[in-house]
Amino acid sequence: MVAPAVPAAMIVAAPHPDAELLALGVDLDRVEAQSANLPRDADFAKFEALTEKGSAIAKRMLVIRPTTLEGHHAKAKAFVWCADEMPEDDYFGTTTDARMAVAIIRDLLEFGGAA
Repeated sequence: MVAPAVPAAMIVAAPHPDAELLALGVDLDRVEAQSANLPRDADFAKFEALTEKGSAIAKRMLVIRPTTLEGHHAKAKAFVWCADEMPEDDYFGTTTDARMAVAIIRDLLEFGGAA
């Protein structure tokens, strides 16, 4: 006996394990794009409002522990947003632990994160 086929409309994909973190990453990308598209002569208050919005998103991301490479990638991008640039090896000084942290961030970004 063959089991009846399940209609495609009834199949529901499981949510991504890091769905919340990835959504926050998309929100942060939007804030970054809005900030980058502000004219150079824009009112500083607009830039400051976007910075505060991005900071609030990053703080929410901070407390979420990723379980996938995509989630770690989203947090690595948030780190770069918070630092306002991709840090160099000596970004935090000359201590090995700080250089290792930056190397991990860079490695995660190079891995990508596309689902």
